[in-house]
Amino acid sequence: MHPAQQLKRDTFILALTIATSLTFVYIIMSVDMGYAPADECANNVRSALSPYQVQQLTEAEQLPPQYNTVRAWCESNPVYQSHISNAQTWPMFPSHTDMIAQ
Repeated sequence: MHPAQQLKRDTFILALTIATSLTFVYIIMSVDMGYAPADECANNVRSALSPYQVQQLTEAEQLPPQYNTVRAWCESNPVYQSHISNAQTWPMFPSHTDMIAQ
């Protein structure tokens, strides 16, 4: 085979391989690989609120609440955004009297 033809063929194969790979990567990235809804809720609750606010919201016994406690609360409260907004108005830290009661 003539070197120019070999170069054309190799370039075509390389371009086809790159196009196929990019298509495959695009398909993989477009598939929703996010968290489960309860996990996403738990992450949002824990990042938006202080540990004390999370404890008050979930009515957890321990401070800081364990992840599984927050996740369980999220499973029973699928529409949680308004709860987060409301909880953000609560005190971020326990008061002195709250700390004595514990």
